[in-house]
Amino acid sequence: MSRLIQRLLKKGKESNNYELPEVYFIGILEFPMDADEQGRYFHDIAFMEKTSGKVFYNKLGFKFLEIPNFVKDEGDLLTDTDKWMYLLKHMSTLDKVPTFLDKRVFQLIFKISEVAKLRKEERMAYEASLKAKWDTQNAFDSVRREALREGINEGKAEVVKNLLLDFGFTDEQAASAAAVPIGFVRKVRSALQNQK
Repeated sequence: MSRLIQRLLKKGKESNNYELPEVYFIGILEFPMDADEQGRYFHDIAFMEKTSGKVFYNKLGFKFLEIPNFVKDEGDLLTDTDKWMYLLKHMSTLDKVPTFLDKRVFQLIFKISEVAKLRKEERMAYEASLKAKWDTQNAFDSVRREALREGINEGKAEVVKNLLLDFGFTDEQAASAAAVPIGFVRKVRSALQNQK
């Protein structure tokens, strides 16, 4: 946590400003911390001044989730915390996202877990395809930024892309149809070729 807090400090002259965002440590435990408290599965811990009993610093906290102590069934899940606990406890046995967890964030977590289960070769191929997708997106973003600098409407990059891909226009035909410089069309074509 100390390293995380240190990374949040601004570098240089502004480092004397210590207004940091809240930082939480979340521990997901596969064992109970206290055998006498088997009904408790969530602990929200903050620094406290022992004498006064008041919270000493409210921007640093510890959250502990005790997976074995969570015993609720699907029908007993009332809060988002319950749903998260259920998902964490049963993730390894689920083959699809249950309908009662049908929120975008739960769908995303399930997709992440699917990637985590990939074999080494599959993961390398997946990461390569993601990199190619990001590279292509970055190339198009660069073309759009350049278009804006040159006073070309941002939507023209999409028009040129569609003319080249969907209609097979030459660079000259696309430049004429979209009313943009030939150099701009060549940059779009180059971005498309980097995608392959």
